[in-house]
Amino acid sequence: MKKQDRNPGIQALRALAAVLVLVYHAKWIPGGYIGVDIFYVISGYLITGLLIREISETGTLKFLRFYARRTKRLLPSSLTVIVVTGLSAWIIFPQSLRESLGRDLIAASTYISNFLFALWENDYQNLDTTPSPFIHFWSLAVEEQFYLVWPIIIVLLYKCGRRVLVSGVLAIFLSSFIFSLYLTATSPIWAFYILPTRAWELALGALLLFIPKKVVITSKFLTVSLVLIACLMIAYSIFIFDDATAFPGMAATLPVFATALLLFTKNDWPGSAMVIVRSRIVQWLGAISYPLYLWHWPVLVIPAVYLGRNVSTLETISLLLATVGLAGLTHRYIENPLRERRISDVKSLAYAGVATIICVLIGALIFTSQNNSVALASGKTFSLSEIRQNQPAMEMVATSKFVRPSLRHVNMGIRLHQNQFFFMEILMPHSGCRR
Repeated sequence: MKKQDRNPGIQALRALAAVLVLVYHAKWIPGGYIGVDIFYVISGYLITGLLIREISETGTLKFLRFYARRTKRLLPSSLTVIVVTGLSAWIIFPQSLRESLGRDLIAASTYISNFLFALWENDYQNLDTTPSPFIHFWSLAVEEQFYLVWPIIIVLLYKCGRRVLVSGVLAIFLSSFIFSLYLTATSPIWAFYILPTRAWELALGALLLFIPKKVVITSKFLTVSLVLIACLMIAYSIFIFDDATAFPGMAATLPVFATALLLFTKNDWPGSAMVIVRSRIVQWLGAISYPLYLWHWPVLVIPAVYLGRNVSTLETISLLLATVGLAGLTHRYIENPLRERRISDVKSLAYAGVATIICVLIGALIFTSQNNSVALASGKTFSLSEIRQNQPAMEMVATSKFVRPSLRHVNMGIRLHQNQFFFMEILMPHSGCRR
């Protein structure tokens, strides 16, 4: 891990980002989805710093090595979670959901899920209508797409001189932000999911690197004030933003600029704050933040589908603790060992390609195992379309026993009708956006 990666402030911000998303999906705070935006600013800062450092030291950038490093860092954990989640959901989910499950698995494996979720109108801010265990992979897709194009942009701009480099990154920041404002107002689903409306968040992190070294905050009072303001901005976002907030757009400026302020002052945070920041638990949560994010949503949603109801508070706490445990194991036995293993760049990319193909094949197998029929113990069989359109059929299914136990959730779905997110999805998959 690079020196700046080990900065306790950055690790604490990573921990904060991951925990916010976890508690948001546990439905404990309304605006925890801003954790993703915190991650983006951090990523823009770290990746751009890595690129500029290598170019300035060697005069060039070895693209193959860069992509191989990203592959070793990200794919082992993500593909592990994808396979385990896909196979678990294949067994547990009703057969009527397998088509969308397989499709989402393929989208997540190929890092195009953000575009496809936007196309399918899966609303991340309204997960009551979206039970896909892979929907959280949209943010990883945005980041991977950023990693794909950003090195090329930085190299081209760097060759033209520092002034052009800074101006180019600033132009990307401004144009992306303006486009984000426009699309959030006109097409909020697309605005939420795609890289062009999120690039300004990553670019802001990059712009921090171009602040002249002579710009130093010598006043302790000013430093504390900036940190306090940033924390208040994040707190406001967490507790005031909710699923109805137009996002990213102007609302995203609060958590994004707050994160930038915290990164800028990361070496001068107040001593009282650093006691918490440097604590072992916070630093450990920062270290496992990536697998923590990967595991949290499938661990929350799959048991809920299996039980046929929302999980209780005690069950949610247990599932979040299980998420932390899985993340710790993944970090220790998959993420770190494979990242540190000495493998040639070509082999790393080849292994990643083979693993991705295997995931796509698993997704295709799940996709083709779709079954939309409901067989009752009485011998009658109904298709889901018949159940949707035929009130007598719906009543008969709602009061009957099933030959196929895997479809028991349809019964509960009809009984509870629109009250629970995963039940109505069985009857009306991908019914659309709330807006």
